[in-house]
Amino acid sequence: MSAPNVLLPTNEIDEDMRLGIRLLAKLARIAEQACQATGISLPQYRLLAEVAGSPSRASALATRLAVSRPTLTSLVDGLETAGLLQRVPVP
Repeated sequence: MSAPNVLLPTNEIDEDMRLGIRLLAKLARIAEQACQATGISLPQYRLLAEVAGSPSRASALATRLAVSRPTLTSLVDGLETAGLLQRVPVP
């Protein structure tokens, strides 16, 4: 029987990776706090940021946000209820 493998980062990327991970974690905390202060979730924030530039079809939004259509519908429902987003028919 062989010993289990242990994964260790290489010295070349070790410090850069640690700094990058810390930065991402800090940004995630800041974004989460901002969302909590406004009463929306981080996925809802991502949706609002995505449609801020221009309206989009639900299928395209779901793809860009990497969520399922039912999940997107739930996000839109919550934002619409809060008065932050409005569904409009496609011409």
